[in-house]
Amino acid sequence: DKYYHVILRSDSALLSLIDELNLKDQLHWHETKTGFLWKQHFLTISNYRDFFTFPRLTLLEKGRLGLGLLYTTLSSAPKDQTAQAWLSSLFGSNIYHTFWEPLLTSKFGTLKEKIPATTLWSILRRYASTRSKRNGKELMGTLRPHGLKNLLQTLSRPLTIHCNAPVKKILHRTVETPSQTFTFDQIISTLPRDALSQLHPLPNIPSPTYLGVIRLALTLKSSLTPYYVTNLIDKTFSFTGIIDLTHIIHPEDRREQTLVMIPRYDIPSSPWFSLSDAEITNTFLTELRTIFPSIDSQILSSCVHREKRVQALWIDHPEPPPLPLHLSENLWSVNNELIGQDSLNNNDVIACANQAATHLVTALA
Repeated sequence: DKYYHVILRSDSALLSLIDELNLKDQLHWHETKTGFLWKQHFLTISNYRDFFTFPRLTLLEKGRLGLGLLYTTLSSAPKDQTAQAWLSSLFGSNIYHTFWEPLLTSKFGTLKEKIPATTLWSILRRYASTRSKRNGKELMGTLRPHGLKNLLQTLSRPLTIHCNAPVKKILHRTVETPSQTFTFDQIISTLPRDALSQLHPLPNIPSPTYLGVIRLALTLKSSLTPYYVTNLIDKTFSFTGIIDLTHIIHPEDRREQTLVMIPRYDIPSSPWFSLSDAEITNTFLTELRTIFPSIDSQILSSCVHREKRVQALWIDHPEPPPLPLHLSENLWSVNNELIGQDSLNNNDVIACANQAATHLVTALA
């Protein structure tokens, strides 16, 4: 849960796994709100009333936005165009720059102009399930008390997991580590393919573009906003959004503290990944002080996390290879690169694994 994943009501693969592991009693749903920061003021579209009073769009534009959103839930996936081009065509320039561009920035950072329309289409359809048809309010789920850590611990109990055993080489049916060599009938790698290629020769197959994230986590005395996600209409910040996990964590699990994430999505080659934790913290806090002048008195602790390979995006290739990849007689590859044009979320990761497992059971029977 280091990067603020939530559970949505449409996450059928994830919810099925939670049920299979007898964790359903730990699943709790929370009403959430989405905010926008515009000219140092917070706006929201968290229910139908907020939607109709949103000051940045005219009544005609709100009607176009509502009809366009309905269309996306009923239409097939848009092909061969970017999300920027698709949204601008469907909603118009002002709606795109006011409403959609901040959302693209918060989700994809510097790659926002290259994201395939099919990726955003899948995100919109997934998040449409969060809103009540009766009042338009959002609902998101988490597992109590420790989020997906509960699920991972339950999954790992019947397994043998070798920690501190980095793989140095894969040869036929053997896996070499610094201290031991293991032999298996079949080997299934979940590594990104560029990492796997350092362990075993791979065929020449298309590779995705990766999006990374740098994230400042703040433990605070109280919440900064009433919103789970705050999207930035203002474009003057180094970070791409404000995520307040307090609003999806049960009050009894918070120990009277709040947890706020400040992310920046960027490409792996970005100089931001070379900055120290102190430099990132100082830059983000300096900018946060322009919004929340008293934030320093609220901070209890902070830390920086960074990952260069968070989401595989098929920007230069229309589709990934079919899964699972059969690389040699005994070696298979299954990883989130093969999810395709869907967004990266836990539900799609589990669905990808289910599909690969079904294929492998048949192939190895």
